[in-house]
Amino acid sequence: MVDGEKVQKMIQYFNNNKKAMYMVTEVSRHRNSTYSVYKLNALLEDGEINFGDDKDVIYHEQYALMGFMVNTIEDIIFEDGVVNIMFEFNSIKIELLK
Repeated sequence: MVDGEKVQKMIQYFNNNKKAMYMVTEVSRHRNSTYSVYKLNALLEDGEINFGDDKDVIYHEQYALMGFMVNTIEDIIFEDGVVNIMFEFNSIKIELLK
């Protein structure tokens, strides 16, 4: 399980980049999806991280990024302009576009 500092760092990163556009790639055993979102925000509540975006793309399409429990995250890897959220059997890559 990922430590709380990485979770807080990730939430602050997205909430502080309000005008940014991101390319999101979700990879799982059942489905692979790539999509763009604008003004990504994150909220931690009761052990669950919920993401939203300016046009509600995540919510309307029911993407995995919509929400997940913190205790299911194996690791969060920060690279230059990229955040990789690693789970046991899938991953979410969020890349800053502008």
